[in-house]
Amino acid sequence: MESRTGIRKVWAYVNPVTSFRARLVLAFAITTLITCGVLLAIALVSNHTAQEASVQNVLVLESGKAVDIFDRSMFERLREIVIATSLSVFTSPTSTASEQRAYLDTMQTTYTTYAWIGYTAINGTVLASTDGILQGANVSARPWFQAAALGAPFVGDVHNALLLQGILQNLTGTKDPFRFVDVANAVRDPTTNRTIGILGAHLYWNWAQEIQSDVLSSYYSDGDGTVTTLSNAGIEFFVLTSTFVPILQPPGYNYNESAALNLPSVAAAITAGDPFAYETWDGIEYVIGISISKGYRSYQGLGWVVLLRQKRDVAFKAVDRNTHLLIGIGIGLALVFSIIGWIIAHQIVKPITRVVKSARMILKDIANPSKGTKNDGNQMLSTRIQNYNTEQVHLGKGKRSQSDVSILCDSLKNLIDALENEHKLAVENSNLEFGIKEKEFDLHTTRGNLEKSISDRKVVEDILLNVMPESIIQRLKNGEKFIAETIDNVTIFFSDIVGFTTISSSISPLEVVSFLNDMFSRMDDLAEQYDIEKIKTIGDAYFAVGGLFSQEYNHSHSPEMVATNMLHFALDVMNTIEDLNNSGKYPYKLALRVGIHTGPVVAGIIGEKKFAFDLWGDSVNVASRMESSGEAGRVHVSKATYKLTKDVFGFAKRGSIQVK
Repeated sequence: MESRTGIRKVWAYVNPVTSFRARLVLAFAITTLITCGVLLAIALVSNHTAQEASVQNVLVLESGKAVDIFDRSMFERLREIVIATSLSVFTSPTSTASEQRAYLDTMQTTYTTYAWIGYTAINGTVLASTDGILQGANVSARPWFQAAALGAPFVGDVHNALLLQGILQNLTGTKDPFRFVDVANAVRDPTTNRTIGILGAHLYWNWAQEIQSDVLSSYYSDGDGTVTTLSNAGIEFFVLTSTFVPILQPPGYNYNESAALNLPSVAAAITAGDPFAYETWDGIEYVIGISISKGYRSYQGLGWVVLLRQKRDVAFKAVDRNTHLLIGIGIGLALVFSIIGWIIAHQIVKPITRVVKSARMILKDIANPSKGTKNDGNQMLSTRIQNYNTEQVHLGKGKRSQSDVSILCDSLKNLIDALENEHKLAVENSNLEFGIKEKEFDLHTTRGNLEKSISDRKVVEDILLNVMPESIIQRLKNGEKFIAETIDNVTIFFSDIVGFTTISSSISPLEVVSFLNDMFSRMDDLAEQYDIEKIKTIGDAYFAVGGLFSQEYNHSHSPEMVATNMLHFALDVMNTIEDLNNSGKYPYKLALRVGIHTGPVVAGIIGEKKFAFDLWGDSVNVASRMESSGEAGRVHVSKATYKLTKDVFGFAKRGSIQVK
């Protein structure tokens, strides 16, 4: 019996139905769990987003670096063949086959990438070749011969060449299969410009494996801060054709090199212009960085797709580990705060218990006043309390227990009824004062919101002034949605850092961004000094224009003044580059190519949600070609710009240059 009574006391102590203490603890625990859950979700999303950005930066940057190396390497081989076709050893009718072979052997020795180089007659007969391989054979049916015979330089995609492979295997003593890339160009008679032969070459494809190895040897920092190489971090390197046929894959993989891979997410990302994708590959989910070959200078590119992939669970292992840690911390905090809540609830309930006892004593004194002190009001209150208690006794019959809060409420109810009328007027007065203060607060808040709105609008306008002319911003504010205008005479500036890819591959991405920010900030200051509008930067290239709009939105600036200012700006930029080189701030020497052209353009806004201000027209293309065909450390101007500034500056003629 005593045991059953003890159990009832304990149950009453922890039962949230009857125990105010238990209800407080339960509410405290639930609140803690919800708060921890919300904070945990925010932390996990933030952590995942940061890690995804880090992984995306590494995969996309390194795949882009590889594509750039591929394109530049193919451009160099193509240029070597094109230069060779203009040499007298091939164009002179007095040159002998032995002289031609000697040159080809020297060329192969110098550049070991060449597996075979051959010079053929116009009918396809090989007249001279490296090591005499295929000399005397007819190759007129080969795709590289037929394409070059049409008159344009030719670059062929990766392929097998079984006949040449067998010969090279016998020469090198290896049984490994060879794959090749073709480069060819026509040899023309310097007098008649008639095609007299074809110079073709097969490049070993294994040079691509060297690029693969170099890229995977780059350093990589995972989510834990551990520095390792891309290869050790589980990142794998693929090269695919434009139709997703694998032409280079990691060691240990043996995908069919004549069939396209099924990569729907990668294909969708390429279509959308997104260099990052998630792809389920062989039943495993990967994160993938994508870069596409678009050629370099005269080399148009073969559309190769370079993929760097990493297993998703490896890329986000730090995030998963942090998830488990945060969940454990959240559960631990909930338990700790529940214990603290129990202690606090106990301290809260103690005075309530004392209030209950005091209220019962007050009610007892009111219900049973001393003789001779009872007035009419007390008599009425005594009668009400007795009736109320009698009613509660009848209502409480059959109930097993009553909560401590209910007991307190029952004890205080009669006291509250007695004082209700007395406080009614005070409450109404308090509500009136509160209403007045609330109106004053609303007025103050409205004024603050108005001031903040004005301040925010000024900040937005300042930001827009950094990306487009003030006159364009004013037209957008006036409600114009389509803005485009032809401007007859503007002077366009393009610049590019010579060898930037080599420099960027030798330093960290953070150092690349820091260096570009330093250089472009100085150029921005000079542009503002000479009233020149920066249009945008593209990688290490800087695109600006002078004479676009005056403050009155007309063409009041003369073309001569605009062109002169642009040349002053270009020379000051060259001086700025020299200052950077002399400062010792960077461990490499910078050289800049600058191209300038004057002519008409179309200027306007594209986009409805994300506005972009840009220029279009042949003048933009000519200025870009001036830069790409210019010389390092010099300002290359077109004839149009020269005519406007020849009386101000000294110029050196370069002669006729083909600008595509």
